[in-house]
Parts: sequence; structure tokens; C-alpha cells
Amino acid sequence: MKMRLGYPADVREALAQILEIACLSIRVAARKGDAKYCAIEADHIHNLPELLRKFDAAKLKYYLTVTRPSYVEALSKLPGTTVEPYQPYWRQLEAHAA
Repeated sequence: MKMRLGYPADVREALAQILEIACLSIRVAARKGDAKYCAIEADHIHNLPELLRKFDAAKLKYYLTVTRPSYVEALSKLPGTTVEPYQPYWRQLEAHAA
């Protein structure tokens, strides 16, 4: 992947961590047969690869203000789930979406 000048390294790292957490969570849930959780998690991350390819502050803001709250709401309806693993990475991203 060719790096573009001005692309914040901490944004790339945070997005990569979010994708890793989500992929591992989907793998575990799939093994348990939890298709609903897999769908919620996949919906949460499906646009993030584009942000890794090309930084766009507006798209990052959309992720944080629309996609993330929708994900948190959907996940809150499933017992035994948490968004805690994402919190430090969301904080990293918030600094670039103002």
C-alpha cells in the first residue's frame, strides 16, 4: 500500500486495530453459530478498508458519528457483548474527525 503524504499514522493504526478486533470477534461468533452478531460486526467495519486506502476526514467523521452509534445501539441489544475493546482506538480516531 502506497502511503500518501499527510495521512495520519495513528489513524491507520487505529483502523487496523479495529479491523483486527472485529475479524477475530466474527471468527469466534461464527464458530458459535451467532450469525446475528457476525452481521452486526461486519456492518460495523465494512467501510473501514476504504479509509485505510485513502484518508478522508469526512468519511472518518461519518464512521464516528453515524456508523459507530448505530453499531453500539445494535450491539447493546445482544446479551454478553461489549464495545470496550474498541474504546482506545475510537478515542484515537476522534482527534482527527473534528
